Amino acid sequence: MLTGALSVSTFYHAAEIKKLLPPDALLVPINLQTGQQEVERLKNLPEGAMVGVVSIGETMLEYARVMMVSLRGEDLLVRIETFEATKKWQALAKIADLIITDSYCFEKISHFAGKKVLSLNLISPQIVRYLRNALRNSFS
Repeated sequence: MLTGALSVSTFYHAAEIKKLLPPDALLVPINLQTGQQEVERLKNLPEGAMVGVVSIGETMLEYARVMMVSLRGEDLLVRIETFEATKKWQALAKIADLIITDSYCFEKISHFAGKKVLSLNLISPQIVRYLRNALRNSFS
């Protein structure tokens, strides 16, 4: 039971999540979004460049893959690896032109791979501030 909790969901999943919550539970639906920095870096890569995506979660891996295909079609070679497959992402980091990670993996991978690593933050700073305010207001 989520008594006194703030639940967060994407708009896509909000209706299903709401059914699982008690009637008085606070659910805040949010949009996931891609940052402009990531989009510009992807647009500026030459055709045939290799982009690696590393994350702790399959959802982010699939989201990033779909985003890149929608942005560049099949111009880029995209390889995805989970963060737990250390040897695989380390090998990928050595050959990829760009590595995109989630915020959880970013520090370790950027330490290993250097400047060619971007953190894909799907929740913007504005939404994080909004969630903090919602959390603060729900307990006041």
